[in-house]
Amino acid sequence: MKNFAKNLETLEKLTADIKRDDISLEDALKDFETGIKLARGMEAEIDRIEGKIQMLMNLSLIHISEPT
Repeated sequence: MKNFAKNLETLEKLTADIKRDDISLEDALKDFETGIKLARGMEAEIDRIEGKIQMLMNLSLIHISEPT
């Protein structure tokens, strides 16, 4: 999760850099590409975590519905 927070911080910095008036088009494009790669990686991590949560919730439902 530390890695996710660090990536989010980097993504926010890249976003701020792209919005600067004095950034060259080349640098803005480079930052944009880096940001897209980071965002895709973060999305994959979120999907992985959501899958894990869903699995745990399903296990909980199985245990609740089992007769005692």
